[in-house]
Amino acid sequence: MQAYYRKYVYSIGTAVLVVAAAFFCRVLSYRSDDGFLLEFLILSRFFLYFGLIAVWGFSAMRRVILSSVRRMLICEAVIMDLWLAAREFKWYIVEDPDIIRWLWYGYYIPMLLLPLLALYVSLYLGKREDCRLPRSAVFLALQAAALMLLVLTNDWHQMVFRFPQEAEVWGESSYEYGGGFFLILAWIFSCTMAAFRIMFLRCRIPKSGRLLWSPIVVYGLDVVYVALYALRVPFVLRILGDVAVVHCLIIMSFFETCLACGLIHSNMLYGDLFDSLDDVNARIVDEHYQVKFAARRGISLSNETMRLAEKEPVLLSDGRRLYNMHVHGGHMLWTKDISELLALQETLQDRQEELRTRQEFLRLEFEQERAHRRVVEQNRLYDLVLAQTREEMGQIRRLVRRFRRAKEKEKRQRILSEIVFVGGYIKRRKDFVLSIDENPMLSEKALVLAFQESLQALLRLGIRGGCRVHTKSSEIEGDRLLAAYDLFYYVAKGALFDARYLNVIVGNIGEGLRVTVETDSASIDEGALRRRFAGLAVETDEDGKTFVLSLEGR
Repeated sequence: MQAYYRKYVYSIGTAVLVVAAAFFCRVLSYRSDDGFLLEFLILSRFFLYFGLIAVWGFSAMRRVILSSVRRMLICEAVIMDLWLAAREFKWYIVEDPDIIRWLWYGYYIPMLLLPLLALYVSLYLGKREDCRLPRSAVFLALQAAALMLLVLTNDWHQMVFRFPQEAEVWGESSYEYGGGFFLILAWIFSCTMAAFRIMFLRCRIPKSGRLLWSPIVVYGLDVVYVALYALRVPFVLRILGDVAVVHCLIIMSFFETCLACGLIHSNMLYGDLFDSLDDVNARIVDEHYQVKFAARRGISLSNETMRLAEKEPVLLSDGRRLYNMHVHGGHMLWTKDISELLALQETLQDRQEELRTRQEFLRLEFEQERAHRRVVEQNRLYDLVLAQTREEMGQIRRLVRRFRRAKEKEKRQRILSEIVFVGGYIKRRKDFVLSIDENPMLSEKALVLAFQESLQALLRLGIRGGCRVHTKSSEIEGDRLLAAYDLFYYVAKGALFDARYLNVIVGNIGEGLRVTVETDSASIDEGALRRRFAGLAVETDEDGKTFVLSLEGR
């Protein structure tokens, strides 16, 4: 730990000396009248700042872990060096006024990009490697590009800087600010404040009230400097009048404090970190698995075992799992004690086997219970059908006895036709009952098939008839279809001996069904039908009788 701090203090001290030397060159350049010495001081100052920023950018590239943050910090360093280069060309090299004006306009490119990248970096502070910026970040980049284009095209519209019409040369000696300039300042201020707010929130240590003050202090100094410079304070203009240099140093200092306090993840302190590990087995090896850093109490591992962990974690004999993660220049290896998890897994496997056995037993018990309930349910349905068709079954038995006593062929043939008619009703009614028990809704086709079968039996008895079912519904309540078929059957049953025709019509009436049975029979017991079917209407005319029953929906 002491070695790292000593090295880090040396680096900070060197940077401070470079800044002091550059500042000394600036002070001497104001007091020197020698042209050669003046140029030497100006170039020395430029190369000192340029080299300091370049070295810092290279150092950040090696230290920063997050690839996205690393790229942005490199871009920050490149943009700051280009800004300093543009400054030198503008003040000390270029003499053409038009080129000087374009370099002046070019100042606003880094002035817009540096706050934008700082905001992007602040969004990454304290985040993981796989973190991605929100979609609004692209919108901010488009805004910055639009503002850059607004400055660079100022000669055509003069919305940022306005020059007098009589001026022969457009330059910094005489101009006024336009609305575009204040728009750019507002955007830079908003971007800077957003970055500062996010950074302030990121600096708060979770579950405590403490803050990491060093990045906040540096950012606060930048805000104070901008305010004093805007107020044209003489001391600030005389000592810190070089805006480009001051901003570059403050931005570089801010990111360095973020690296130092851990807001930006870096690979510093590896050696001291491993020296302080007592209960963690971790190591860093090179591409050939030569150990570079290792915990003091780390267990010995063979190269073959470490290589096997590249594809997937390896379970060691002592109940630890070895992990291998590729890093730049080698591999990071560490172990995790999962002995308790293994013991728990073994217990869970025993419980799982016990539960599997119990589940099989319960499944067999369930199958037996389901088979028993199926038999019980079938018996219940059969009893229900028998109970509802007891009268018809008795009628069939009487018809069978009559058939045995009958001698004439025609009489026996008619008795058989009656048996077919009654038996068809029993079969179809049984089908209705069983189907309704499984699904209360049936299609009208089931009713049509029942009518057709019964009408075929009636035709053998000399009764012509037809059916028409038109409900316009894909499914109908089975109880209503069964009631319609019952009405048809009992009307036909009473008309067996004197009817010549029998027609049945089923159609919609509002939300219900309307069942109409027409026949020319005069022997039907209307009272018995009314007692069996509540709401039955009977109409009599010269052609016969019409029985109408309305079946309301539920």
